[in-house]
Amino acid sequence: MALRGRLLEILTGHLKGEDQFYEEICRIFSGLDEVILSVFAPGCGPPRPIASSKPFDLLDYFDERSAAELIRRALEDGGPVKATASRTDKPEAKRVFVLCGIRPSGRPAAVLVLSSACDHQFLAEYVRSVSDYASLLISLNRTAQLEQTILDTIPAYVYIKDQDFNIVYCNKHFREAFGDPDNRKCFQALKGGADPCPSCPSSNALANGEVAMNEWLCRSGKAYFSLHRKIKFHGSDHVLTIGIDVTELKVLEEQLADAISERSELEFIINKSPAVTFLWKNEEGWPVEYVTENISIFGYSPEDFTSGRIRFAEIIHPEDISRISSEVAAHSLNGEDAFEQLYRIVTKDGRIRWVRDYTWARRDDSNRVTHYQGIILDVTDEVLAKEILKEYASNLEKIVYERTKSLREAERMAAIGETALMVGHDLRNPLQVIVNLAHIMRENVRSAGIDQAVSAKIERDLDTLVNQAEYMNKIVSDLADFSRPLEPKAERIYLPAFLEALTRDAKIPEGVDVSISVERGAEEIRSDPSMLRRVVVNLVTNAVQAMPSGGSMRIAARPAQGGVAIAVSDTGIGILPEIRESLFKPFVTGKAKGMGLGLSVVKRFVDQLGGEISFESEVGKGSIFTVWLPGSDQTPV
Repeated sequence: MALRGRLLEILTGHLKGEDQFYEEICRIFSGLDEVILSVFAPGCGPPRPIASSKPFDLLDYFDERSAAELIRRALEDGGPVKATASRTDKPEAKRVFVLCGIRPSGRPAAVLVLSSACDHQFLAEYVRSVSDYASLLISLNRTAQLEQTILDTIPAYVYIKDQDFNIVYCNKHFREAFGDPDNRKCFQALKGGADPCPSCPSSNALANGEVAMNEWLCRSGKAYFSLHRKIKFHGSDHVLTIGIDVTELKVLEEQLADAISERSELEFIINKSPAVTFLWKNEEGWPVEYVTENISIFGYSPEDFTSGRIRFAEIIHPEDISRISSEVAAHSLNGEDAFEQLYRIVTKDGRIRWVRDYTWARRDDSNRVTHYQGIILDVTDEVLAKEILKEYASNLEKIVYERTKSLREAERMAAIGETALMVGHDLRNPLQVIVNLAHIMRENVRSAGIDQAVSAKIERDLDTLVNQAEYMNKIVSDLADFSRPLEPKAERIYLPAFLEALTRDAKIPEGVDVSISVERGAEEIRSDPSMLRRVVVNLVTNAVQAMPSGGSMRIAARPAQGGVAIAVSDTGIGILPEIRESLFKPFVTGKAKGMGLGLSVVKRFVDQLGGEISFESEVGKGSIFTVWLPGSDQTPV
């Protein structure tokens, strides 16, 4: 390749004059005695030997016709034309000839003839290259400087090194970055090293012929990215290396990597948090451009939104969308770029969840809102807790009011009870005296022989006196029940006999028809007999009083909810609607007389027995009072 390069230099006119041309070629081919070089110019005589002192003539080896044909082909085709001597009468008949037509600038066309006794493979390649370059001498001469200028101005270093790492060519950028090679090897010039680099990419390029790449750090701290390619240079294998300064790029890559890492960490944190991040377009329905993966807590995937299948407005509860749209429009119109909203959304499986939305508006240069970005949090539990707390507070106010009222009522009843105890003690003895005297007077009237009609009238008056005295005693007892503590003492009670005895002692008028029924499973109950007696007697008394003209009363016991329900029903006048809600409160009554303590006493006794009392009533048709008492295993006494 060095020979080819030198001949090119000669043929492009760097050497002036034909004699000088021949002399230079002779000098180049000195020492190559086995190679004979001559130039033959048509019309200028026979070929002239220029690289050997040996006589040389094509006609010594070819007949005239063959020699002329070889020269013609070389001139027309440019060559190379390879041939073996056709004459066999010469001792060197096996000599190989290669002819190549050349047209050097400013010179007549000629044929370059090379001859060798050996079949050197390089001859054909050499002549072919000379032919190619000779036909392009003018253009090469003009473009050589341009190519060098380009190599010197590109923002990359370029150098060529041989297989021993010697730098044989470099451009301007290389010299500026690493200095003049000065016959140094590449690892010395670039890295200041004494030995070749481990895993040298140039060696890899030479070995496998593939382009090798590497990044390396210069002593100055700059980073370079290099490409290494195997090339032919001056006839032998070399490596062409092109390097680009990527220092700034590496810094940007590191910054980008840091940014990506930070973003990944942020996305990881967000996706593990309950805060779902959105980016919406300011268009109808609020199309979603971005949403974090934790939208899955509502059953959706990011693709449901980013694909356009679902717009954000479509998951807002239908009852809230109008309000939310109006609020967003108002905030944007008023220049409020940050606002908060509370509304409901519908999850993918149809559940309703409350969310709190923190939104920021994004505006363009004309102050027009282009996007909304926001974070939504599931606050369903918070909203429900507030509703429960609100309801609890409301109920608590009612409870406090009722408890306060009950406390005041209890204090009032306690005062009344204490007064009743004091007064009752003083009243019971005179009342008992009145009852006893009434019985004595009845006996005296019967034995005095008084007129029967007069006697009957006196007895009726005495009965009235006794009844009123007993009624006064009941009032005193009811009042006393509000002051004394109740301590139930549970005993087994056989209800059929218990209820029969109560009705028998209750002095039920003849006009009232009484029936008692006890279903199987309700025959026995564990309760306080005295308190239960007061309860049933009060209910029976009220039923009798509700039927002044007579009627039917039914007492029925049945198993219910693990206990026993005792119902007392009548066909009386019923209870007025306006007093039903406060029927069990003290001093509430629908009767013409009485203090209204009976049912309040009943309620207190039933509560102490761990039971419940309820009633049904229809004006003009009667009432049913039902007392439920717990079973033996539920009795609190």
